[in-house]
Amino acid sequence: MARRRGTPDAYTFDLVPDDEAGSGPGLGGEAGEDPSPGPSLRERAAARFRASTRRQRAVAAGAALGTVLAVGGGVAIATAVQDHQAAERLRAAPGGAVRIDGPLEEAWALELDGGVLAVLPDGGILTRVGDAAVAVDVSDGSERWRHPLGPDVDCGPQPRPHLAAEWAMPSEVVVCLAGPSDARQVTVLDAGGTVVGERTLDAAYAREGVQVEPASDGMLAVLERPGPLPEPFEMSAERSEEVWARLEEGWIDGEDAVLRLEDAVSGEVVTEVDAPFEPVSLFECGGVSEDGDRVVAEFPPGELVASPALVEHRHCGVDVAVAATGAELAGASAGWSGVGWFGSPGRTPYPDGGFVADDGTGGSRLVDAQGETTASYRGTIVAPVATDGTAAEVVFVDAYDGSIGAFDRDGTELWRADVSSTQVLARAGGVAVVGGYEEVVALELETGEELWRTTGATAGVTEDGAGSATMFAITSAVTDGTTMLATALTDGGTGATTRPVSIDLATGAVEPHDVEVEGWAVLVAVDGRPLLQVFDVEASTAGRSLVVGTVRGLGPA
Repeated sequence: MARRRGTPDAYTFDLVPDDEAGSGPGLGGEAGEDPSPGPSLRERAAARFRASTRRQRAVAAGAALGTVLAVGGGVAIATAVQDHQAAERLRAAPGGAVRIDGPLEEAWALELDGGVLAVLPDGGILTRVGDAAVAVDVSDGSERWRHPLGPDVDCGPQPRPHLAAEWAMPSEVVVCLAGPSDARQVTVLDAGGTVVGERTLDAAYAREGVQVEPASDGMLAVLERPGPLPEPFEMSAERSEEVWARLEEGWIDGEDAVLRLEDAVSGEVVTEVDAPFEPVSLFECGGVSEDGDRVVAEFPPGELVASPALVEHRHCGVDVAVAATGAELAGASAGWSGVGWFGSPGRTPYPDGGFVADDGTGGSRLVDAQGETTASYRGTIVAPVATDGTAAEVVFVDAYDGSIGAFDRDGTELWRADVSSTQVLARAGGVAVVGGYEEVVALELETGEELWRTTGATAGVTEDGAGSATMFAITSAVTDGTTMLATALTDGGTGATTRPVSIDLATGAVEPHDVEVEGWAVLVAVDGRPLLQVFDVEASTAGRSLVVGTVRGLGPA
């Protein structure tokens, strides 16, 4: 049960320049002061423009365009206003790209140590370089700022690589940890790299069974799981059947856990949730590996996920989660989040807000950020990978009968279509793009009518140099409302290759791009710009999600 113990201090920013905050006569003057001419109106306006953020300038530009439209009218101005509004909507949409037009190429690339640590406002991402947190601008890969922190830097909240919705949740403040395990230094930074507050964690945070992760809104996520996990064991390879039989046995010796959200600077407990232990099979606690002629069964502590959307731990008999708001997500049972095998076990944020919840009886629900059910369906709700930010009352549901159904929020079925795969890669431009394995199908959003379909052969990505057929799968997507940019994975038996391809939402016309990656990669969008994340499979382990080793910015060729 969640116990909310207060509200963290809000971080506010004064958007009024100091020279305009005074209440005396003149701009910024004090009563009785000898007025001086000061800077001209044009100079003051220019200073205010230079001090404003890109987002503030965009809002002001939109307001100015609206004023011109009201006064002077004109088709050109109306179009400019609509284009501006569409661009802002796409920047805020999960998987929304402002413009996908013509051939694309790699504009910049960045080797990462630990993946992207956070998404920042106005097109920034936070990375780690040595002992420092480094902010990078996704428009050109340039460095915005750098803040030294110390050894073993970890910052957050970290977006999961395969969930586009979390990449559309920029953080105004980030929490960083650094230093030795028994005296970790907490540093909270604003989006510009300025220190908001600091704190040193005592040795209690380094006890066995305690995990700490940087969370959203200046919070620290703390999981306390007392008691040991199952003991690892190993046997000779000849006795491997005994290993599997032992793993099938249930484990009943676990203990209850507690999940807390703390103010990262003050340590005040904001939310606390009890997490009861439920007996489980040992298969849910670890994995098996071969070491020469030995078979080894190991049971790691599992992962405490702290993303922009939620905090959760689902491992070895304990399943607990809270939304970024602090609301308990007890009913939002965890499943597989991501596209195909590109993902990890965990709760899935829904692109229109809230989460997808599995009720455990063959049905699923939409749950809002407060943990309340807003809609229920028979079957599994399918969250679109990418959207263009337009409102849609259509909810897609997989009934596991070879079809995908479209429902309204009241549970009324609108249409149903037979498909080979029920992944919804994009919901944009009045179209739902469904599939991902061997073929992709476009369905009209209102009626379910098939508009077009494409296969790996028509995409031009399923023939290798020798002409032999290869496996084809779409693993991720972003969209600008007229085009879907997707990652096409092929594997002819000599290793996986990923290549971005553009697919016209109206016609299905495919345009492969002159960018190719050896291995697995997925697309996300940050502030309307497509980023290609390349996984470092060797650095990924069974206990954690796939680790991103390189991020590449894509731009016009």
